[in-house]
Amino acid sequence: MKFFGIQLKLFQSMAFVIGENSGARENSVSDDSPGKGLNDVAVKPRRGPVRRTLPAHPRVQKPRVRKGSTSCPRLRHIWLSVRSEYFPHRHDLDEYVVVWSARPQKRTLASCNIKKQRVQVAREMDHEAAIEMLEPLLYHEMCHAVLGMSVVREKQRSQWHGRDFRALERRHPLMPELDKWVKNGGWQSAVRSDRSRRSWDSRRNAR
Repeated sequence: MKFFGIQLKLFQSMAFVIGENSGARENSVSDDSPGKGLNDVAVKPRRGPVRRTLPAHPRVQKPRVRKGSTSCPRLRHIWLSVRSEYFPHRHDLDEYVVVWSARPQKRTLASCNIKKQRVQVAREMDHEAAIEMLEPLLYHEMCHAVLGMSVVREKQRSQWHGRDFRALERRHPLMPELDKWVKNGGWQSAVRSDRSRRSWDSRRNAR
């Protein structure tokens, strides 16, 4: 009986010590992390290489320069002089870019792009025999720029060379000379001269 009583007291004392230790552990957890219980498990951070992300810098886009965006000085001089003489109040026409064509032309002497404000003259006109025709030719394209997209439409087609255009074109005294020059073979002669000149230059440079 004494032996049994000693074991019972020893068991009670061990239970008391275990209870105090569990309470201490419980208090320690609650003090370090308030609001958490013993069942909450702290997840340790995963070890591995630390990746640092640099702040994203905005990409600076370089302005795109369109090929042939600068007017030819000689063509621009003629364009401005014609505009000041025949259309002195249309300063918006000064914004047009007037350039030589990059490719050879056979039928088109010049063209006017109203949306892009760009006039392109056939490079074959850069010849001594055709220099005098540059002014009426540029005036012809300027008439297109003046009328713009407000041309009369007939049968679902824009009349780019309609009555309004012809009336405006007749204001320049050299327009009949330009038509006569084209009909008499002046344009074809300019084309042949340009071909032969460029062929000679290519052979000379190849030597």
